[in-house]
Amino acid sequence: MRYGKIIAGGFVLLIMSLRPFAGPLTLPHAQELLFANNDELHICDLRRQKADIHIVTVQSAWFPTASLFASYRSRSEQSRLNLRGEIPLNDSVLVPLSINTGLADDDRIAGGLEVRWPLFLGLSRHHQVREAAIAKRIIDREYEALQNRLSYELGLLYFEWWFAHETARSHKKLIRHLGEHVARAKDLHQSGLRSRSKALEASAKLEAANVDFVLADYAADSVKLELLKLLNLSDTSITPTPYPANTLTIRMPHTDTAAPANRPEIAAYDLRRRRLRHAEKTLVGLRLPSVFF
Repeated sequence: MRYGKIIAGGFVLLIMSLRPFAGPLTLPHAQELLFANNDELHICDLRRQKADIHIVTVQSAWFPTASLFASYRSRSEQSRLNLRGEIPLNDSVLVPLSINTGLADDDRIAGGLEVRWPLFLGLSRHHQVREAAIAKRIIDREYEALQNRLSYELGLLYFEWWFAHETARSHKKLIRHLGEHVARAKDLHQSGLRSRSKALEASAKLEAANVDFVLADYAADSVKLELLKLLNLSDTSITPTPYPANTLTIRMPHTDTAAPANRPEIAAYDLRRRRLRHAEKTLVGLRLPSVFF
């Protein structure tokens, strides 16, 4: 059942990674795409699955082991005992002796079942199981820490992209208004109501606004390409969606849950220390002899 869930989850991730995305992109949706398409998270998730399997493997040391053995031996020539002679019963009577028989069968088949159950001395197996369980928790904390780091990087890129996109849009509006102002200034100049310098000044402001728009548009495209690379997307037709400040405040964790002790990075280091302690106790138990019955 567990392997079926793993295969189904991998199939869903494959579909999400291959499906193109276009249109407005919200920050929560971008985070979902990040968690579904990021290769680092996929590798870390495979490490979590490997740790689960390792726990089952270590726990198997508590159970008895059974082994079947079988053998077959064939001889091309049978060994034989061949004796000929006489056995004296007394000084005058001799009894003839003749022995000619095989010593073993031509073919020999052997087999059996061997069951072994170790006696648990020194609690080394207990500490091995505890070490494997803590190793799984360490990977879980590292997975959460990786999600936090990638989410932080995603948030910075998203808001930088949104700001650059809004800046380019504002410059576009400014160009439209300056274009109307230049046309009006030229009309006033041709009618003699305004000097030529005023019309040239308006045209210069329009050209400066065009330059600022191009720079802002290039900046928005640059950040968008970096964001697409992080999300592992190929469609460049996405646009940002405004993310209100109140929504951001609601999604922020409370003060008690954001304490340093609850940070997954710090928890991972604490679990590594506990895992090392169980590993040391495991080594102490391995110095004792192994007894089976």
